[in-house]
Amino acid sequence: MRRFLFVILILILSLSSIYAYETDINLSVDLSTLDAAWNKALYTRFKLEANLTKELSLAIPITYCYDFITQYSLLSVNFDIYYHPIQTGPFVGLSIYSFVWLFSKELPENLLFSNSELTVGYTWFFYKNFFIEPSLIIRNPCNIYSDFEDIQKYFPKYSKLRFQFLFGYSFKNLNIGGKVYEKNI
Repeated sequence: MRRFLFVILILILSLSSIYAYETDINLSVDLSTLDAAWNKALYTRFKLEANLTKELSLAIPITYCYDFITQYSLLSVNFDIYYHPIQTGPFVGLSIYSFVWLFSKELPENLLFSNSELTVGYTWFFYKNFFIEPSLIIRNPCNIYSDFEDIQKYFPKYSKLRFQFLFGYSFKNLNIGGKVYEKNI
């Protein structure tokens, strides 16, 4: 699993260097995990995002959930594309590919499901490169995956709607591709 994620990360970083001389890499964590106190489930999400252009970026959100009652664990990995129409501020994201892995000691085998997500949110940058990003995640928005009902059967806390509040840092103007060519004026 770790090797697979590493290969995808290298692929995203390679693609971003093709489209831009310098790129921004954003790392963020979901601060809405505090709802575990009353929700009886731990929900945490990390996101790695690389800008392809000023408006488009590729992201890998990784979500881990643990239900304290059923003792089931869930790992979700998405490959998303985000569109930022005015570079900062509002954005919309859509899953290119998403899978959900459900595992527990009680399950006879680990279960792997397909899923899709639509994300709508807003990004605010403050104090140099730090940012906050409140957003709404809509899972299986077109109801095309019957797997989503199976996921909810085993893990009812994995809801169709999820509010997330990401806090992160943006590594600005990273020179991923090597040389930066100066424009002739």
